[in-house]
Amino acid sequence: MRALHHILPVDDETGNGVDAQLAPLILIAPLFVVFLLHEVVDAGQLTPRNAIVNTAEGASPTLSLLSPDAVIQELKKSSMIIEASDATVALRELRGGTVDAVVDFSATPAEVTVDAADPSTSSASIKAIQEAFSNSVKEKAAAFAGPLFSSASPKISFINGSASTSTFDFLAPVLLAFIIFFFTFILSGISFLRERTSGTLERAFATPLSRSSLVGGYMLGFGIIAVVQTILVQFLIVGVYRAPNVGGFGLSLIVSISISLSALAMGLFLSAFANSEFQMLQFIPIVIVPQILFAGIFNLRSGPAWINALSYVFPLTYAGQALRDLMIRGKTLLDVLPNLAAVWGFAIVFIVLAVVGLGKFRRGQD
Repeated sequence: MRALHHILPVDDETGNGVDAQLAPLILIAPLFVVFLLHEVVDAGQLTPRNAIVNTAEGASPTLSLLSPDAVIQELKKSSMIIEASDATVALRELRGGTVDAVVDFSATPAEVTVDAADPSTSSASIKAIQEAFSNSVKEKAAAFAGPLFSSASPKISFINGSASTSTFDFLAPVLLAFIIFFFTFILSGISFLRERTSGTLERAFATPLSRSSLVGGYMLGFGIIAVVQTILVQFLIVGVYRAPNVGGFGLSLIVSISISLSALAMGLFLSAFANSEFQMLQFIPIVIVPQILFAGIFNLRSGPAWINALSYVFPLTYAGQALRDLMIRGKTLLDVLPNLAAVWGFAIVFIVLAVVGLGKFRRGQD
C-alpha cells in the first residue's frame, strides 16, 4: 500500500488518500491510447489525388491509340481526379500539396509528375496511374508489338525528392519535432517538480519575485539546456543520418527551438498537478502519445473528420508540418510562418497557465 501511495496522485489538501481528479488517468490513459491507435491506424485506404491536364490533345501517334478519356475512366476507379486548366496550374497545386501527382497528356509519352515528399502517397499515385495506362491499352497492346505498349507508358518525374526517397526521409522532420518535444517536456516537468518538492520554490516565494518572474527565470534556465539538446538532436538527424534538409539547418533550427520552448512551457504547467516523478510520467499517454499519432507519421487524409480536427489542437502537428515543408519541400520561413505562429501561440498559452498555476502554491504559503 505504501508503494501505491507514492504512485497514485495524492490529495493536495490532506496529503492522504487519492486525488479524485488525477487517479482516473491511470485507468483511462491506456484505454484512450488504444482507442486513438485504432482510429488512426485503421483510418481507411489512402486514395491518391491526381490532377489531369491537356486531355484534348491528340496529335501524337501514341494518343491516337491511347485515349486520355480511357485512362481517366480507369484512373477514377482508384483515384480522386482533379481536372486542371493547364500544366502550370496543376504543378502549382502539386507543390502546394493539393494533389499528389499530375498527368499531362500533351507530351509523347504522357508525362507524370509526382510529389515524392511522402512515399506512401507517391507510391499509391504511381501504382494507380500505371495500372490505368496499362488497363486502357491492354486490348490494343495485344494487337501490336511491344514498342506500342512501351510508348504508351507514361514518363515519370518527381518533385520534393526522387524515386529513392525513403520512409526515414519522410518521417525525419516529425521524429525530430517529437524527440525534441518529448525530452524537453520531461526535462522541464520533472526538474520543476523537484524544485517544488525540495523546497526551492517555497523559498523563492519568500522573496519579492512575482510569479511571472519565476516562470521566466525557469524558462531561461531550462531553455538553455533545451536549446543545446535541440541542436545536438537536429545535428544527429540531419548531419549524421543525412535526412534531407533543403531549407537549410538554420531555418529548421528556428522551428525546432520553438517547439522545444512550447514543450518547456507545457512541462512547467503540468508539473503543478503532480507530486512525484512517476505521477509526472502519467501525463505522457494523455499529452505526448496523441501528438505523435497526429503529427504526420500516419496519413490521416482518409480518416474521419474528427480525427483531422483533433490533430490541430496539438502543437506538434504544426511543428511537424513546418519542419516537413522546410526540410523536404524547401519552403521559406515566410511560407511556414502560420505554423510557426501556432507553435508560439501554444508556448504563450502554456506560459500564462504556468504563471496562473504558481498561484496555487503561493497561496499555500500565505
